[in-house]
Amino acid sequence: MLNTVQQADFWSADRITAQERMLAAAGLDRECGRDFELDATQRQWLVGELSRVSADAPLFVFAHAGVAELGTLLEGRRGATVVHGHTHRAMTSWAGGVQFQGMLATAWPMVAESRCGYGLIEIRPDASPVVSHFG
Repeated sequence: MLNTVQQADFWSADRITAQERMLAAAGLDRECGRDFELDATQRQWLVGELSRVSADAPLFVFAHAGVAELGTLLEGRRGATVVHGHTHRAMTSWAGGVQFQGMLATAWPMVAESRCGYGLIEIRPDASPVVSHFG
């Protein structure tokens, strides 16, 4: 699991309201906060691990947030999928030929249409993911 949250912990302070906490968390990847990213140590570790695996091998990377840099690092790998949370809702996107699969969160729905729930990933024999969300 890659830690893509490179932020000081300012949202779990004593006496912070739930609304203040949600506003702080929402700002982590918007104009009032830094984008999610890999630090140099994690990037070096991931590149080293990737060098040990065939580009044709199915590959799943789990991270807190769907960092765009992962699309660049995984580009050209057959069936690479990044599974992430953070968005707290089901979503699928693609970058550099890599599938990014956002999973439904169990808490903190960030938008009105979100609902609490969980996701299930089934891996087909061809290594492609089938994602189901329940809530």
